[in-house]
Amino acid sequence: MAERLAECEGRRMKFTAKFVRWGVRTGYQGAPLTTALFCEVHDQAKECMLEQVWFAVGRQIQALRLQRGDRVSFTARVVRYRKDSQPERGVEYCLKRPTQMHKANSDRVLPLFAGV
Repeated sequence: MAERLAECEGRRMKFTAKFVRWGVRTGYQGAPLTTALFCEVHDQAKECMLEQVWFAVGRQIQALRLQRGDRVSFTARVVRYRKDSQPERGVEYCLKRPTQMHKANSDRVLPLFAGV
């Protein structure tokens, strides 16, 4: 999977994924930040690109009112990062800045700043 993501580094691409669950992590200055876990992340060619990805919950994800098992379509940028400060761990890839999120079985796309 990492090889396929490496080929796409720096590009925005369309993905689909299955919503699994909500989570909470410590955000900036210790404030709790709600997150969403998605698994089975596929590209437009239906190839599995990632096993899972966590996104911070913003207006778009919150407005979808996701239930476990919902399929979501979105665009995101493929970004390279170093797993640890130790060089032998190597480089990994993740998805950042998800936009144009909507349920896969819905035609409605929610704007980034709904209501603004």
